[in-house]
Amino acid sequence: MRNDDFSVDFVIGGCRKAGTSWLYEVLRSNPEVCLCEKVKESHFFTTKFGKGLDWYRSLFPSNLSGLAVGEIDPSIFIFPEAVSNIKSTFPDTKLIFILRRPPDLAHSGYMFSLREGTVTGTEQERWEQSPYARRDVSFFTVLRPFYEHFGADKILITIFDDLKQHPEAFYKRVCEFVGVETSADPLLFSRKFNAAARSRVQWLTAPVQRLKRLARQTDMHWLVNTAKQFGGKRLFNMLFPAESTRISPEMEQIIIRDTYDEVAKASELIGIDLVSMWRYDKAPGAPSP
Repeated sequence: MRNDDFSVDFVIGGCRKAGTSWLYEVLRSNPEVCLCEKVKESHFFTTKFGKGLDWYRSLFPSNLSGLAVGEIDPSIFIFPEAVSNIKSTFPDTKLIFILRRPPDLAHSGYMFSLREGTVTGTEQERWEQSPYARRDVSFFTVLRPFYEHFGADKILITIFDDLKQHPEAFYKRVCEFVGVETSADPLLFSRKFNAAARSRVQWLTAPVQRLKRLARQTDMHWLVNTAKQFGGKRLFNMLFPAESTRISPEMEQIIIRDTYDEVAKASELIGIDLVSMWRYDKAPGAPSP
């Protein structure tokens, strides 16, 4: 499934709700970078791989000369087949992953699912029953195959907290790894990152999200992109602001307990002490190292 006229230089994955939308917008403003033109996340390496390389190529501009071509798609973190699909198609591509502290990530994912209307139970029920919730934070299980197939020199691990606290430095690090200048729209660096929030108008939010999913599933990307272009999401959030929430201490302890081994093993794999960084070693009831 190779095409010598088209290659992808980098793929950005990592957990969902970890800043990939912001990074997509910043990289789009870089004149040396080209991302998918018709859709932010193509899901080519996961659910759309069967559509073929010609379909994937059609999502990019016709002239890619001199540009670093990239893809941003958090779904490669959820689907195990993404590793072999990327390797068989673009074996020399670079991989960038954004990791986020599991309790914060799981809570943000739960609130997002509530807003989308895809979950109705409690946060603990989702954590215990949803395979996707667990897969998102199974860092060692997910990352090990990428290291085995691509090697550490092709992989950049980044942390969501660094993105929030120092967005310009975070972006510079990504650009240096990709091999492009750090040009970008400076206004994007002042963008606020929203905390996990519950919609105040769930009766309206859920149908809107279902319409978005349907548009993407049927390749009607123009509909979603048009809404974004005219500030549809910004207007919706202005008219119906969400209510910020925080994870409960009890739920945080449950997630730390359940993910401790994954975080500890991932720390050894990537060479970053996530256990200390995310205060796992200080959490009540955390296993002894």
